[in-house]
Amino acid sequence: MEGDNTTDTVTTRDSTPGAHEVSTDQTALKSAYHEAADRVEASISSANPTHLSAEAPENPKTFFAGLSVGLVTPAGGQEVSTGLFMNSRGSVGDYLSQGPALGYLAAASACVVAGRSDAFEGKSLSTSLGLGPLSISTSFDPATGAMIGESVSVCLAAGDVRASVSSTETYTSEFSAPQRIYREILDFIGYPAAGSASNGVF
Repeated sequence: MEGDNTTDTVTTRDSTPGAHEVSTDQTALKSAYHEAADRVEASISSANPTHLSAEAPENPKTFFAGLSVGLVTPAGGQEVSTGLFMNSRGSVGDYLSQGPALGYLAAASACVVAGRSDAFEGKSLSTSLGLGPLSISTSFDPATGAMIGESVSVCLAAGDVRASVSSTETYTSEFSAPQRIYREILDFIGYPAAGSASNGVF
């Protein structure tokens, strides 16, 4: 009719076979990604002391591996080690440990070392016994005398029998890449908690 400006709206639907099924599959896949991310968040949160009760230990359990060199004599000496660590908080990084040492016999060594510690960073007292290429060390808290870790080394050493005591301090530096990659994965799949992950967990 002349003068009638009313516009009819026509609604169309995609009748392509399988379109509904594809949409449903994408929704299910995204939901599965979110559920997996929830489980990862819960796992990390349970290991992170900031999400635990006040009774949680201050220091995380740490596993480390690296290289150690030392020169010890009855009059004194020095031990230095460096390598990589990973702890129960999910942190990964490198470390440097150094300090004075005393040996029962004069000995020089270069070792590949691996071990664990309940208080990795900071000062510790260590005793080490070596026989041939193998060496076993035990670490103690200098304040309480409690045992806090142990390690096993395979060494090239001058001296078939070695015994030493050392006082070392360990410094650590965490890598940011694993945490950044984790956050980028959450952003990529559109996980709602991706923004809070960087604030709450890391």
